[in-house]
Amino acid sequence: MYIPLRTDSTLAPGLIRLYFNDCFPNGCDASIFLTWPNTPECLYEPNKYILTGSAWDLIESLRRSVHAECGATVSCADILVVAAREAVKFVGGTINFPMPLGWLDGLAPATSLEVSSIPSARTEQASVMLAKFASRGFDHPAELVLFLGAHSIGRAHCESFKDRADRQSDDFSRKLFWHCQNDKSWMQPLDYITPDRLDTNYYANVLAGEGVLTSDMALGSDPRTRSWVEFYMNNPDNFADDFSILMGRLFTVRGGARRGEIRKYGCFKINAVGPGAGIPGVVSSSEQEGAAASSA
Repeated sequence: MYIPLRTDSTLAPGLIRLYFNDCFPNGCDASIFLTWPNTPECLYEPNKYILTGSAWDLIESLRRSVHAECGATVSCADILVVAAREAVKFVGGTINFPMPLGWLDGLAPATSLEVSSIPSARTEQASVMLAKFASRGFDHPAELVLFLGAHSIGRAHCESFKDRADRQSDDFSRKLFWHCQNDKSWMQPLDYITPDRLDTNYYANVLAGEGVLTSDMALGSDPRTRSWVEFYMNNPDNFADDFSILMGRLFTVRGGARRGEIRKYGCFKINAVGPGAGIPGVVSSSEQEGAAASSA
């Protein structure tokens, strides 16, 4: 999978965010791929603008390759977490994280209430994000700061930061507004210094008032999170170590996924649907739109 990572700069951040947005609501169960029996998770805020087609395509391509060699013995959930780990290693150098395997694929998409546990990019107060992370067992301000450190890579559609750009409250937001007014398809790097490296420059941007998302700026305005933004900005080795540990801990959300199945006919449908064209309303990976912008 390293060739696609080298040729498509949206792929690594797309995989990392796909991993986070799958695991955070209800455990790592690949439910984010499903379009039945409930409304697809990809249509709920805050997923709507952040899931990239290339990341979806790669997971399904890997599933086909693995199942062709080994039969239906590896779940889409396991494939996603391995791909996300490799993406982190690719963009983060020494950053790596442990990943116990053996997860099963869920039988239904997460509900809108479960998906709403993911903080929106438009969140103005760190207290709101802290409460949502605490609901999933991440109750220390440093953990919120670390997770949002993934905004060090990737790019965002104008829609993801429209609220911040429209306010035009500082020089940077005015630049964002100008870009989007002149090019509706503009993709803004979340970290304009090193947009394709997972590092601590993102934190420097936040402290300089140059966070792209409203939620980024919230980290710098709350003393509980600002102190950790400053700490990780000045201690990149600590960031790498702590980020690695935290990414591995996503497996613990809701106890992981030990009930379900290994999807035989594609990551986008449960086995009960059977082989063939699938079910009405399936949103194929090639149709997925969105940038590698994080939801939070």
